[in-house]
Amino acid sequence: MGQRKIKMEKVQDMNTRQVTFPKRRMVCSRRLASATLCNPELGIVVFSPGGNHSPTGNRILMERFY
Repeated sequence: MGQRKIKMEKVQDMNTRQVTFPKRRMVCSRRLASATLCNPELGIVVFSPGGNHSPTGNRILMERFY
C-alpha cells in the first residue's frame, strides 16, 4: 500500500485532532530539517489546539526572532 495525498483541512473531532497534531508537526519538522541541507535560514512556530507553541528551525534564527 502506497502513500496517498491527504487533503489538509481542519479535523472536526477533538480526540482525532489531538492525535493528528503531533504527527503533522513531526512531518513539518522533518521537511524543515531536509530543507536546511542547503543552509537557508528557516524556522516555523507551530501552535497546538491547546494554545501551546513549539518553535523549530535554525538556532540563530530562533534566537533572533523568538
